[in-house]
Amino acid sequence: MRLGDYDAAVTLFEEAIGLARRLRHRTGEFVSIVNVALTELNRGRSAEAEVACREALDSFDDLLDDGATAYARYVNGSAGASICLCQPVC
Repeated sequence: MRLGDYDAAVTLFEEAIGLARRLRHRTGEFVSIVNVALTELNRGRSAEAEVACREALDSFDDLLDDGATAYARYVNGSAGASICLCQPVC
């Protein structure tokens, strides 16, 4: 994989999500979902990033400590800000 290959990165993170689910490794699943969100954000897909963050926050509420919650909300906020910047109605 080369730098900036977002498609390959998302594919690898999705594989990691699948593996984490099979192993019932919830922390690994959470981190991989947030990494998908970051990758989507980096390729300019803010709406997709926001969906992934919301999935992570909603699905893992019982698992998250303050640091993990803050990190996922930071990524989610970045996605929301990007959406807002692109739409003149904001």
